[in-house]
Amino acid sequence: MIEPGRALAISIDFQDKILATVEDRDEIIAQATSFVKVARLAGMPVLRLEQNPDRLGTTTDLMRDALGDSPVFPKMTFSALRSPEIESAVRQSQAEQLILLGVETHICVAQTALDAMAMGYEVYVLADASSSVKSFDRKTAIERMRHAGAVISTAQAAAFEIVGAAGTPLFRQAKSLLKEM
Repeated sequence: MIEPGRALAISIDFQDKILATVEDRDEIIAQATSFVKVARLAGMPVLRLEQNPDRLGTTTDLMRDALGDSPVFPKMTFSALRSPEIESAVRQSQAEQLILLGVETHICVAQTALDAMAMGYEVYVLADASSSVKSFDRKTAIERMRHAGAVISTAQAAAFEIVGAAGTPLFRQAKSLLKEM
């Protein structure tokens, strides 16, 4: 299970120009923003990645608001871990678990997941907070990552793992977010 003290969440390419054509755009954004808010309430570090932001723009407003002051990393590589700055930030976090969410599932999310597992990280992919333009690409990527050893989960399941127990101050803070997921 996800352990907040060992985990790092990575938001991958939630940019309007990419999101404009992905399947289930609004649901993906809603699940991703709620998850990120819970992760941040729990004190979990979150990285914000943007693919070629000069051409594709920055992170969409709702997600940018949820991410708050999370560090932003522009990238040109499809796998985040092939960008030296991002790989360094991930290593410096000392996380052992990486939680991935973003677009497109079969490109940047999958390549990052596969590289992360090859580097020895436990990888969790939030299937309902990740998408692709074509549903077949999305489904195939999820299956490929699962077969390679990633844990496929949902934003709500991951958020409940982070919160850990009812009746705590964190649960009370996250309760409304958990319900809307």
